[in-house]
Amino acid sequence: MLISPSVSGANGNSVTPTQNLVDQFEVLIKDGSGVVTGSRPFSWSNPADAANPYANRDPRLNNTVILNSTTFSGAVIETFEGGAAGFPKLNATKTGYYLKKWVNPSINLVTSTSAVHTWAYFRYGQLLLDYAEAAFNAYGAEGKPVGASLTALQAINLVRARSTMPALTASQVNQASIEHERNVEMAYEDQRLWDVRRWKKGSNYFNQPVNRIKITKTGTTFTYQVNKLEDRKFETRMDWYPIPQDEIVKTGWTQNPGW
Repeated sequence: MLISPSVSGANGNSVTPTQNLVDQFEVLIKDGSGVVTGSRPFSWSNPADAANPYANRDPRLNNTVILNSTTFSGAVIETFEGGAAGFPKLNATKTGYYLKKWVNPSINLVTSTSAVHTWAYFRYGQLLLDYAEAAFNAYGAEGKPVGASLTALQAINLVRARSTMPALTASQVNQASIEHERNVEMAYEDQRLWDVRRWKKGSNYFNQPVNRIKITKTGTTFTYQVNKLEDRKFETRMDWYPIPQDEIVKTGWTQNPGW
């Protein structure tokens, strides 16, 4: 069940995005007049990013995650330590974030309001990214199959344009950028696990600690520190499910490697 964070008792939703995901959303590059000229990866080693980590980020971040000091359901959400929706409040977020995507801000469990919840199983953005990945691996960034109207570059930029993200160039489109785009565009759409396993990159993406953000408020100033929340382990064999033993007995199949 997805519910909104409390602004008083911190009885927040059961899904709290990790710092690992938040770090994946790019930073917009602007010229002196404020016009966006490009984007770059976020980095905690960059002093500007570390001092104000939510400034000038990919708009999809704010549409996916409830950030400290942003407004949700008519209230300012405080996930800093000691805040109304932060540690050490009972049931407060463990990561410093709450999920915004899929959450209806008009729902209030205290007043027993409800609404029909629509879940997207397949949408146009996924279709474009599916096509971009297939087209890139078959024809490169700017090639396309006979009869097709889009290249991989054009497809991925259609997705980015919807969120007012600057377009990528042909040289920026590769398997890594496609994997990145799928991660941020389709976060919490039940795609990530299956994507990573079909790429056979679970040991790269998932075999690492899950991080949280510690936000400290001093006066009106916030400072940020990334801390480890817990360790996670992903073995290569987990790219495949084990075949049930009774199926092996009936079929004579060979068990998947590692199982």
